[in-house]
Amino acid sequence: MKKKTRAPFLTMVSVLACLSLLFGGFRMVMMRQSGNGEEIIKAYLNAHRDRPFLADLLGDDFPFSTLEAILEGADPFVAERLADAGDLAGSEFDPGDFGDGSGEGADAPSGEDLDVVSGDTPEGTDASGDENTPAHEDDPDLTGDPATGMGADDVTDQGGTGADGAGDQPAGDGSGDGSVDDGGGASEDSDKPTEPWLDEDGLQYSPCTEYTAYEPIPTDSRYYKDRGLTALTTSYEYGYAEDDYFADAAFIGDSRMLGLHDYSGWKETSDFYCENGFSVYKWMKGEQVTLLKAGVPGKGEKVDLQTAFSEHSYSKVYIMAGMNDLGYGDTVMFQGWMGELLMMVRQTQPQAVIYLIGNLHISREKDDTQPAMNNINTNDKNLALAGLVNGEDIFYLDPNPLFCDEDGYLQEEITFDGYHLYAKNYSELADFLREHAVIR
Repeated sequence: MKKKTRAPFLTMVSVLACLSLLFGGFRMVMMRQSGNGEEIIKAYLNAHRDRPFLADLLGDDFPFSTLEAILEGADPFVAERLADAGDLAGSEFDPGDFGDGSGEGADAPSGEDLDVVSGDTPEGTDASGDENTPAHEDDPDLTGDPATGMGADDVTDQGGTGADGAGDQPAGDGSGDGSVDDGGGASEDSDKPTEPWLDEDGLQYSPCTEYTAYEPIPTDSRYYKDRGLTALTTSYEYGYAEDDYFADAAFIGDSRMLGLHDYSGWKETSDFYCENGFSVYKWMKGEQVTLLKAGVPGKGEKVDLQTAFSEHSYSKVYIMAGMNDLGYGDTVMFQGWMGELLMMVRQTQPQAVIYLIGNLHISREKDDTQPAMNNINTNDKNLALAGLVNGEDIFYLDPNPLFCDEDGYLQEEITFDGYHLYAKNYSELADFLREHAVIR
């Protein structure tokens, strides 16, 4: 008996595929000639920009800059952000200069946030109970990687290391023997820069921030780099603040700020605008945040942050955010988004002192076990925060020396998941803020 062949079927499929490609190409040419083809293509790409198939199919070596330039033209949010121009507290910082999409780094993630445990206090446990319990365990939390849609509050327990080899030497350990300015002037006081300056990527540095240098590790990430610098807490004659200092303070942040809410003793007097998974990128996209109002029990209510700040008056604002932005765009873009948040706070709270709190590092065990989730990226984002301070009403506070080992990793004994502190350790973070108060 003659054996059947599948050749006719395969030939037919191949012919149909070729005809489909030809027809699609013909339509694109005709639409382009008619004047609306580019808009249609942009609209299609923009509608699918959150899908990871492009990155999965084409890989990181694909020249995304052209695609990103097209997407920026199609995304009103990006276009509006890039078109914005405004000074931040009188400095030369202009968020419109950041993240132009012509280079590496797309400012939108692909994929959805993973629903995983972040670390909330188990039910029935509070500050008077077992202080060795996690803080905030029943809700998901932590960042967004562009390839996975995942960040520090979206942690899963997967093994492996990143392509950049960041796990071997975390950045930002606070060690070093002298300040550097990376191009704005020498470390000698007489040669220190007096104005903010940008590096070759467009990341802004502040003359009010001191930096320590170390040997950087080469990276191939499109979303961060090892700049060989660690930002130190803004130099200032800080005073010690009693708890009444925080009575008119607002706290903005993610799950770590929620831990501070639960264990600092300030939830009866201070307003906390916190969210598991809070990111500046999501705020820029219009997501609301939960307001835990001072002295009001319960889970709080969702509010628009700018509207809420317009309706309240605060003399101090503490912001701890960035871990959930580790994979949303690159570090320069993150600095631009944070600049927008700072301008909103300054416009609504013109008399407030603003504290930018450095993101806590990751433990040795968890460093680089997720894409973009490593201490090099965390340190890069902290550099972005420190680059926005002016030493007058905006300050950078780095708590990492308090919680990290000599190699810059979050100490294993104070974290239950490699990212979050145990409940009792949030009181140490509160003490750190008490000891770094601007008192006038």
